[in-house]
Amino acid sequence: MIRRIFNILTVAVAVFFAVLVILAVPSFFDPAFEVVNTTTQPVFVVAEWRNEEKELGNIAPMSSYEFSINDEAAMKFRVRYPRGAETESEPIYFSSGIQVIATITSDAIKVRYDHESATHDMFDASGLYEGQGGGANLTLNGIEEPVDKR
Repeated sequence: MIRRIFNILTVAVAVFFAVLVILAVPSFFDPAFEVVNTTTQPVFVVAEWRNEEKELGNIAPMSSYEFSINDEAAMKFRVRYPRGAETESEPIYFSSGIQVIATITSDAIKVRYDHESATHDMFDASGLYEGQGGGANLTLNGIEEPVDKR
């Protein structure tokens, strides 16, 4: 009986440590960034952190660019549109194992972590979330339309 309990505890401890390793390994990866251009024009993008910057170059319409860096800081994105206008994102903190998504719209850059869900304040005036879908949220009570903030 004691031997059986010991075997069950051994298996439980082994499973616990296996799950712990599976959950901990991604935190050792370099931070990853995805820049998504949802506009109908190519845009020129520069990523800035600390005293460094990385020119991502022109990102085609409705496409994305992925990169990673081995650092820990706050990232900010600058975008230059074909018409000459420029805009800048709010800084977003990053460290190992984090993925940041920067979405470029016709007049702004929205930055968020990949594990964050869409909220109504992330919708543009036409009700589109990052240029995709219809902007409605499925809820337990049915479909909830986003609030128009115009």
